[in-house]
Amino acid sequence: MMSAMHSTLSWSNLSIRLDGYSHGSRKLVLRSASPTLVSPAMYQACLRYTLVARIAPNWNKTGEWLIQGRDFLTSNGYVNAVKLDITVNQGEMYFSLDATTVKFLPLQVEDLDIYGKCYKEFMENHHAEIDECAIGSPWSHVLPSMKKGKVVGVTRTLPQNGPFKSYKDLKRHWKNTYGYRLPDSDDGVIYYQVHFRPLGGRIFTYPSFDTFLVHANIFPKRKFCRNVHTLK
Repeated sequence: MMSAMHSTLSWSNLSIRLDGYSHGSRKLVLRSASPTLVSPAMYQACLRYTLVARIAPNWNKTGEWLIQGRDFLTSNGYVNAVKLDITVNQGEMYFSLDATTVKFLPLQVEDLDIYGKCYKEFMENHHAEIDECAIGSPWSHVLPSMKKGKVVGVTRTLPQNGPFKSYKDLKRHWKNTYGYRLPDSDDGVIYYQVHFRPLGGRIFTYPSFDTFLVHANIFPKRKFCRNVHTLK
């Protein structure tokens, strides 16, 4: 099992049996630090990260929820969702599941309150772009974290100065990084350039089905907590 460290993109925690440590490091081509005993907190983080990765794309991490269905991005109705909490202490492991249904509201260009002339030009000209100065209501939430960002640009094609040279590259990135399966075609897709203040001047590009105007509408169903395993 493993989990990515929040403070860096280049290091991860790896939980593995000691007798398989050397072989596993060579097989994965890892540059490793000295092995240490696994704490309950580290085991918990590794278990959660690995579990979420293994169940995708049948269940997809979206904020604090796991959303059912590999095509949930293009769903127009309510979809099943589960909030998963895992607690590990020195002797036991607990799973807490909160089941519900959710519905997301994809961001529409109209929701940004684009100034009249710019909006009309964008709708009539496939190559037109919307700049930050023309956006009246720029705030939106983005997948998979559902963090709030500021929309600073809108286009129908990927930015030439961005990291993705084609929709295929973008599609591969979302699959490899988050387990999301984007639609095969980018027909009708609008790209939003989003800025997050804590990250400085970096601009991130999101396709329209990965950008939401508000948090999901949630309808709780039931919750249960069960001790599913005793650690030895």
